[in-house]
Amino acid sequence: MKKSKDVGKVANAGSAVAAARPDFSLIDEDLLKSRIHTVRGVKVMLDADLAEIYGYSTSRFNEQVKYNIGRFDEDFRFQLKKEELSGLISEIPISKRGGTRKMPYAFTEQGIYMLMTVLRGERAIAQSKALIRLFKQMKDYIVSENLQLLSPESPQIASYTIQNIKDIADIRGELAETRADVSEMKSDLQKVMENFIDPSSFKHLQKMPAAR
Repeated sequence: MKKSKDVGKVANAGSAVAAARPDFSLIDEDLLKSRIHTVRGVKVMLDADLAEIYGYSTSRFNEQVKYNIGRFDEDFRFQLKKEELSGLISEIPISKRGGTRKMPYAFTEQGIYMLMTVLRGERAIAQSKALIRLFKQMKDYIVSENLQLLSPESPQIASYTIQNIKDIADIRGELAETRADVSEMKSDLQKVMENFIDPSSFKHLQKMPAAR
């Protein structure tokens, strides 16, 4: 009898775990990369893609943002221009290209982080956590790639750079000395000119008798 009760408890626990599992898929790295675009020189995600991730319609999603518009400065969220959208057409899935009456809004990374303080619910929290982890992984990857660019030739490059800096310093020193020499020459020339036009320097000429 006791054994059957224990089995029942395990079954109930299993059911609870199953019920706790989300009925949506968390965003993964591949999906995130396919939804990131470059507009005005910054990485952004479009409102329709973020709405899909968070389980909203695009209009409902933008309503939530408008209710908290004071949190979204121009560098957090901006509306695309027609030519900007045209440049993204090839990157946007065919299913999302048509039927857009209004220009979509683009959210920068800072804007996406601000979304996390606005959107509520289990799905919003789960997706926000996933986005934070993915952004960190992508940044770590970029840093790692940049470090790998520092190949064994890097010390030699650094040596050349240091030598170039020294050479530039020497050239600047020589220029300073040249400027000093030129300044001294100017001073001497100025003195010569002053003596040349000084009346006292040719008084003896004034004493000579005039020619008859």
